[in-house]
Amino acid sequence: MQTRPTLQSDAELIATIRERSGREREMACSEIYSRYSQKVYVYCRRILDDSRSAEDILQETFVRLVKSAQSDVVIENVHSFIFRIARNLCLNMKRERRVELIEFEEFSHSNSGSQFDNQDLKEVLSLSLNILPDDHREAVVLQLYNGYSYDEIGTMMNVPVTTVRNWVVRAKSKLRATLAPYFDNDDLKPL
Repeated sequence: MQTRPTLQSDAELIATIRERSGREREMACSEIYSRYSQKVYVYCRRILDDSRSAEDILQETFVRLVKSAQSDVVIENVHSFIFRIARNLCLNMKRERRVELIEFEEFSHSNSGSQFDNQDLKEVLSLSLNILPDDHREAVVLQLYNGYSYDEIGTMMNVPVTTVRNWVVRAKSKLRATLAPYFDNDDLKPL
């Protein structure tokens, strides 16, 4: 009797993708996708600030994962491997776009003390994230939105944990400073 893919570890699923074909491979791919697709999408969406691009990167990430598994690339940590692919694709897309980000010092707001609806707050947060340096934004998105530890982020970004910690602290500080005028002092909780 064969074990259902949902009970298999990531390593077993990758082995199935590498060694099997047909229905078994499809089921393994589907299971890996169901385990990681939502987190990868949220990450890409926050980094790129574009849902269509995030969807494209999401699909390309899993295509590359399958190709890598089939080409005998050693994948020791599936989770980190997937996020490394997604990260590289996001960075490549940002480079291709050659989007000039607003420098933090140039960002100004003109509307403090007024009530905002959720959509306004989402836009302000999105702008606030976009004015952060790329590495700071990526680290804080991975921590706040995806719940990764400094160690996990360091592995994904291939930098020391102390660097990750510094980036997250600086990003949170800039976000607090940017968002503070939109909240009463009592409403702005520490990030």
